[in-house]
Formats: sequence, structure tokens, C-alpha cells
Amino acid sequence: MDPVREPSTFGPGARLVAAGAVALAMAFVTGAVTAAGPPGALSWLLLIGTSMLSVLTLVAIQRWARREARGVQDLRCTTEEIARTGDLSLRAEPFGEGSSRPLSAAVNLMLEALEQREQRSQLDLDQLHVRLEQIEHSRRDDRELRERLARAERMESVSYTHLTLPTM
Repeated sequence: MDPVREPSTFGPGARLVAAGAVALAMAFVTGAVTAAGPPGALSWLLLIGTSMLSVLTLVAIQRWARREARGVQDLRCTTEEIARTGDLSLRAEPFGEGSSRPLSAAVNLMLEALEQREQRSQLDLDQLHVRLEQIEHSRRDDRELRERLARAERMESVSYTHLTLPTM
């Protein structure tokens, strides 16, 4: 999927609502024209007014659906970016009035928790590195002390053997 693709069509739910609104308006117009009797100025005026109302309803539904789709699309792009980069500091922008706003807030809350967990893990890892360096330093000191002790013992044994006189 292309993460920057703009939604160009409506989902099945939005199409169904739009088709229902148009069908309802047309049914209303057909009923009104039939009840009005023979075609006249009032019938045509009613037909044109209802058609305009249907178009306006369709435009309003389309704008609402685009706003909601944009919020969900932005959320999807953000989560794909996080998955690709691993950057937990990214946040989803709350958008729209529908389900995308609380969904964005929930994703942001989850990202905050993950980022805090990662920071704690990094702190623990840093502390382990410090402790490991202390242990390595202690081992170096211990090895150095053992080498000094061995040298001192060798020197003492050499010195002692040179000081003793041979017996006759």
C-alpha cells in the first residue's frame, strides 16, 4: 500500500448512505409529483427543489465522509511511518469528529506507554553497562595485584637465596 495515497473513493457504508439519500429524495419527488396531479408549475418547482435538496444532501455526506476518511488515512500513514522507522516519538494528529479522533488518541496513548517503556529499558541497559565496566575494572585491578604479588614473591625468593651462605 502506498502510505501517501489520498482516498479517492468512499467505502461501502458511505456509498450506501448516499444512494439511500438520493433514492429517498427521488421517491419523495415522485410521490409529490404524482399527488400534485397533471404537470404544472408547482410540480416542476417541487421536482427541482427536491432534486436540489438531494444534491445538497449528497454533497454534505460526501464532505463528511472525506473528512472521516482523511483522519483515518492520516492515522494509517502515521502508524506505517512508525513501523518503518521505529520512531516512537511520532504522534497521530486527532482529526474529524467521528471515530478517528478517539482512535488517534488511543494510538497516541499507546505510543507514549511504549516510548516510556523503551526509555526505562535503555536506562536499565545503561546501568548494566556501567556495572559491567566496574566488574571489568575490578578484574583488571585484581590481575594487576596478583602479578605484583607474584613478582614480589619471586624477588623475595631470589634475594633470600643470594643472602644464604653455602655451608662447609
